[in-house]
Amino acid sequence: MNISLKDKTALVCGSTQGIGLAIAQELASSGATCILLARNETSLLEKVKTLNAESGQVHSYAVADFADPKEVEAVANSLTGKPPVHILINNTGGRLPVRFSRPGRIYSCRLFSSTSLITSN
Repeated sequence: MNISLKDKTALVCGSTQGIGLAIAQELASSGATCILLARNETSLLEKVKTLNAESGQVHSYAVADFADPKEVEAVANSLTGKPPVHILINNTGGRLPVRFSRPGRIYSCRLFSSTSLITSN
């Protein structure tokens, strides 16, 4: 089955290794523009360059440690006023509630070593 995610943007948390990276790779291969989010900027820079961009996507990354809610909030705020995030992959560990918000949309997840998928029109 081919699913086209062209013109969709995905924010993938915990995306420098393991399941988070695999999800980002699949989303990119399906045409989504990916924003990788993790705490290691060196690894983010390396991994974002490996994502498929055959559909003309310009992938990017943001740095935040989910153990620090202020860092996560800063990333969420930096996305305000940009094209919408259609897909949120919350692939992180920890017990802190994390909230991504934009005018008219709120993404809220309680994280505990899990992967969650949240989509928006």
